Amino acid sequence: MAYSRVNWEDGEKISDGYVTINGQNYTVVEPTYSGATAVDSTNLNIMDEGIDNLNPKILFQSEEGVNSNLSLNDNVENYTFIEVYYRNNDNFCTSKKFYKPNNKKIILDSNYISQTNIVWKYQYRMFENTQFNIIQNVEMSKADFPNVTNNSNTYVILVLGYK
Repeated sequence: MAYSRVNWEDGEKISDGYVTINGQNYTVVEPTYSGATAVDSTNLNIMDEGIDNLNPKILFQSEEGVNSNLSLNDNVENYTFIEVYYRNNDNFCTSKKFYKPNNKKIILDSNYISQTNIVWKYQYRMFENTQFNIIQNVEMSKADFPNVTNNSNTYVILVLGYK
C-alpha cells in the first residue's frame, strides 16, 4: 500500500479552549513549550517528504521473470538502494538489496538441494544507468563436479528503487 501524502495546513484560532463544569465554562490555560521541534504545518510537511522517500519505485516488473538483459524505467543513479527479486528454474525465490549499484557487478545466487545433489546457480549482472545486463551465468552441481555449465536459470521478477 502506497503512502498518501497529506498537505498539512495551520489552523486559525477561533476561540480559547475551555472546559464546562456544572454548566460553567472555564478557560483552559494551554501549556507552553520550549525546544527545537515546533509542531506546525511546515514541520509536518517536511516529515511527510521523508516518509514519501521510503516508498520504493518499481523500476522493472515481470510476473514470470526475465533471464536476459533488461531495461529499467529509470536510472539507478537516482536511487540509494536497489532491491532485486528473482527466482531460479526450481522456483526458489529470494531478493537482494544493493547500495548505490550503478556501474557495479552484482551476483544473484541460489541453490537447490535434493537427497542426492546440490546445485549452485549464479548470475553475474551489472547495473548501467537504465540497463540491467547479464555478464555471465554459472551453474555447478555436486553430482557433475567439476563440470560447470553456462545455464541461464535465474529470472528477475521485480526491481525496486529506494531514494
